Amino acid sequence: MGSILKEIHDLRYPHALSRSELLARGKKPTLWQAFVSAARIPKVIQRTFASNEKPVCFGRTFYLDGYFQSVESYKMFASKDLTRHLHILANELLIGPANLDVCLVHLRVGDFFSDISTAKMHVLERLKSTPTGSHIMTNDESLLNDPDIATLMEFHALKLVTTIGMPAEDVLRIMARYRRIESNGSTLTFWSSLLSGSELLVNDKILYECYNFLKKHR
Repeated sequence: MGSILKEIHDLRYPHALSRSELLARGKKPTLWQAFVSAARIPKVIQRTFASNEKPVCFGRTFYLDGYFQSVESYKMFASKDLTRHLHILANELLIGPANLDVCLVHLRVGDFFSDISTAKMHVLERLKSTPTGSHIMTNDESLLNDPDIATLMEFHALKLVTTIGMPAEDVLRIMARYRRIESNGSTLTFWSSLLSGSELLVNDKILYECYNFLKKHR
């Protein structure tokens, strides 16, 4: 209690999502705190001592470095606090209850796969079992122009929901309208489903367990 929350947004990764201006902002760190975080010293300590995403104390400052998508990150908090903060987050991002009955299938490729042929194989396998008339969203829309993929989309009457050039919070808000989302592990689908109360289908066991745990507090 009484700790001052400071915030650093890391843009070094390929997706380089900008920080949403809708979310409450923490204070700026000192130059030393920013250096420690940028050097990933807390992450090195976490991996060395197998502490996953637990807070790391370094130089009288506690650091949090992670994705926080496992039950372990949340089970220490009281139920009422989880409920309150999930509602705060949904309100800040202007996300209401899901209201579309069409299934949304999210195909995260790009940084999930090492080459285009592997990504294509994944998309084809996913689309073969996609319910007819579903909506499709992906972070690589150009891949859907592949003749084999385009043919499969036409056969199943699948509709592309384009998100090119949209900020992350707009994509999140569009996803949150669907009452059922099928995902291959996207962070955006995890939070959009959780905050809107929609059903999330994902093969990632850790992510699915975290979704079910937090949904009980939504």
